[in-house]
Amino acid sequence: MKNHIIIKPGKNANRDAIDGYEGIYFIIGKRSRKQPLYIGRSRDVGRRIKEHEQKGSLISQIEASGDKVKEIIVLLCDASEAAERGYIKTFQPRYNSIFTGETKGYIQRKKAKAIRHKKYKRMKEWKKRNMKGE
Repeated sequence: MKNHIIIKPGKNANRDAIDGYEGIYFIIGKRSRKQPLYIGRSRDVGRRIKEHEQKGSLISQIEASGDKVKEIIVLLCDASEAAERGYIKTFQPRYNSIFTGETKGYIQRKKAKAIRHKKYKRMKEWKKRNMKGE
C-alpha cells in the first residue's frame, strides 16, 4: 500500500482502503493552491473523514463559508501530535484554531482567572480564622 492516498469529494473508491489505518490528513480547497484548509490526525482516518463529511460537520462548514473542497490527502503513518503540530505550524490552515493561539489564549486566561479566584478565597478564609481577635 502507498504511504499516501488522495480522496476526491463525493467519490468513495479510496475511502474503504483507509478504514482502520492511522494517519494525518490534509483537506485541500479549490482556491487554496495546495494550501491546506484543515489538518487533522486520527487513529482511524477513514472513519474520521466520514465524520467530517456528515451534514453540519467540518466540510459542510468549509463549503458554507465559500470554499470548495478539492481533495483530501491522507498520509498513512504513525500519527503523533507533534507531527500534526509541525504541519499546522508550517502551513497555518484557516480552519485549525487549536494551535494558532486563539483557543489557547482563551484557555490560559480562564485558568488564570480560576487561580486568582482560588487564591482570593483562601486568603479570605485565612483572614477569617486568624484575625478574630482584632
